[in-house]
Amino acid sequence: MFTLCITLVTSLFVQAQEEVYKKVAKLNQIEYLPSTLSDLQSETFNGYISDMNSLKSEAEKKEDTVYYNNAVLNKYFSDLITNYANSTGDLSFSKYTINANSSDKTLTIGGAFRFDNFYRNSEKRKALKSLRPLRKTGNLLYLYVKSGLNDGFSSIYSKNDGEYGFNSDIGIGAKYTHIFNGHINEGKIEKIEYVRNSIVKKEVTKKIQEYKKSNFESDLRLKNIMANAEDDPSKQEKNKNELLQQKHREFYEMIVDKELEMMRSKQLFASAGVTWASFEFYIPIKGQQITSTLDTLTTTSEYFNNWNAKITGNYLRNKNYTCFLKKSSFKFTGELSFLNTNNFAANSQSAVSFQNIIQDNITNQVEGTSTSVFIGDYNEFVTSFFRSEISTLTFNNTVGLSAAYEVALFGDVINRNWKLGIPFSLKDKDEKPTVNFELQWREINKAHTIGISVGYNFGKFIK
Repeated sequence: MFTLCITLVTSLFVQAQEEVYKKVAKLNQIEYLPSTLSDLQSETFNGYISDMNSLKSEAEKKEDTVYYNNAVLNKYFSDLITNYANSTGDLSFSKYTINANSSDKTLTIGGAFRFDNFYRNSEKRKALKSLRPLRKTGNLLYLYVKSGLNDGFSSIYSKNDGEYGFNSDIGIGAKYTHIFNGHINEGKIEKIEYVRNSIVKKEVTKKIQEYKKSNFESDLRLKNIMANAEDDPSKQEKNKNELLQQKHREFYEMIVDKELEMMRSKQLFASAGVTWASFEFYIPIKGQQITSTLDTLTTTSEYFNNWNAKITGNYLRNKNYTCFLKKSSFKFTGELSFLNTNNFAANSQSAVSFQNIIQDNITNQVEGTSTSVFIGDYNEFVTSFFRSEISTLTFNNTVGLSAAYEVALFGDVINRNWKLGIPFSLKDKDEKPTVNFELQWREINKAHTIGISVGYNFGKFIK
């Protein structure tokens, strides 16, 4: 009797877990989940088609058309967005990031966290985590540390004036990003459905059959051994359900990857677009000491905290051409920023070196330590800028043109900055962006420069 009660309680617990999993899966456009090995083989692809049909029905009510689900679009737009990430502007889309930016001489190290379908309940969080590869990315929080970069080295902690401490150019920041639903326009629906029901279905079904025939039993046996469940039927049933759901996710993701591969190689749509918006702030850990003088005889020192905050909106559109342009895209960015600055930084004024002289006697003198001093009256203030930029990439999103303009809205800064550039996006064998750089001609604080802005981004895009 006791054993029967335990078995019943365990069975109810497993069923409750499955219901939680199904509820979370449904929120992420996954309507079907397998319960047997035969279901895994016969219904995984049919379940995907059922999901697509549900999306199409909902879209038709809104007089819209759906060609792919969010899992496919999420992966597609991920690579498209990172084509343009040669600065920290779009780094929130990478799970872990190291970015060396030559334009503003900074090193950024950070990571992003997802807030989609967040639950306090531990079982729902577990189900959510297991569905991560198939979920649409909607809300991200990116946390980072930024420091200065000189001669390929970023100094964080060093000795200054006989004391050790954090350098003044290191700080921490956070960025929240919301990604709206992307869309595909003018899809070749007949060709999409033919490719999906012949090539994609054939390949995925073959993989499932091979797994069922040769690997499922050994995987389940290993899972039972690791969980000490050889003599516990209820645990074995639980392990079997978990393994089926795990393999379902893997094969579902295989469908998504194959859909994406066919979408790109066969050019099954004419254009696609996505919009995202973000809020970001940055605060230095330690203020920068500014020494200034009016008469070169006496100096004063102030601690300057160069915090900043910004609101940014982006729109990205990609278009496929049959001519030599192939895949081409453009991105528009509008940004409103608020920052704390001072008159020396706003006017790009450089400090001069004051040498301390130690006199031993009338004829000999010894030079002491030097001090960097700004000439003038120090003035700190808050200002605001509006910045707009449009960038294009063509020839398989490899090279293009860009232009940016920035103007002060209030404060003591009156400069109008601009930039013209030729961006490049180098890709790996899978056509994923690896290194982005830009040839630039720009005017910053009335100073003209021509050079190269480089962004090395290392990180895995959030799926």
